[in-house]
Amino acid sequence: MEITHQNNLNLQKLKEIQISFEESIKILERHVAESIANKKELEIIKKDLLEASKKFHKASNYLNDLKNSINSENNKNFFE
Repeated sequence: MEITHQNNLNLQKLKEIQISFEESIKILERHVAESIANKKELEIIKKDLLEASKKFHKASNYLNDLKNSINSENNKNFFE
């Protein structure tokens, strides 16, 4: 009787450990999935930032050229 009771307790503990393990695996899987999703989001953000940086530099160069053109025109008019 004592052995049967001990076996039942061990079986119950084993089931609890199995349930706990399965829950831990589910949490781990969810975290891995979130990490993958976050990595993809970061890659998209990085791409968008690089594109914005290129556009900013292009606009900055255009404004510098415009400024130089205006200064050049003002200098021409000043000396005429």
